[in-house]
Amino acid sequence: MYNGGNVVSCKWVMWSSFFSSCKEYGNVEFGREAAYKLFELERYSLVPYFILVDTYGGASLWNEVQNLRKMMIENGGKGNTVGGYEGILTGGKLTIYKNTCKRRC
Repeated sequence: MYNGGNVVSCKWVMWSSFFSSCKEYGNVEFGREAAYKLFELERYSLVPYFILVDTYGGASLWNEVQNLRKMMIENGGKGNTVGGYEGILTGGKLTIYKNTCKRRC
């Protein structure tokens, strides 16, 4: 994500800030647009998937949650750490757990 302050990382920060605001205020339509911009900028990051699933869940859009999980599998999201949590995709199932490692793992 961060690689010397180039344009891509600046766009990532701008879109992720906007996306977080959309989630906070329950704006699913704008949140979806922000998520797709983040997918374009960094395809393998799980951050937009996690936030969008939470946004959809908050609006009880369970079919959208299922569609997003399928999209994540199709786009090759395999594993990433977000805010102390680890996401691992195996056999088409996303497992999220707390990363308790005290050193950089």
